[in-house]
Amino acid sequence: MESSLAWHPRGASDNPPRAAEEERWRLLDDRGQWPAFTRALDPPAEGDAGASARWESHFLVEGMHCAACAFQIEAALGGLPGVQRVDVDARSQRLRLRWQAGETRPSLWLQ
Repeated sequence: MESSLAWHPRGASDNPPRAAEEERWRLLDDRGQWPAFTRALDPPAEGDAGASARWESHFLVEGMHCAACAFQIEAALGGLPGVQRVDVDARSQRLRLRWQAGETRPSLWLQ
């Protein structure tokens, strides 16, 4: 299976050098980038700054062609700490992920 998540932070080029790819994925952990791919499902608790809030993220998964690919992605991401729900649609190549901010970081999903 040769799939990849497509996401480009604001201001990034479409074809960054390979060496800069890890840095680009770490940008996902910046809460300032979250509105580009995520929405809060819960309002942040008082004095919490959103650390315990649940979030829902949406991605395009390039290179996914069949239900078996979708199942493998769901199984891999669903086993990560802090990930509460994973829905993958092979036909539309879309991924929806519900997660707990205090238990995971978005960059971990790409490793």
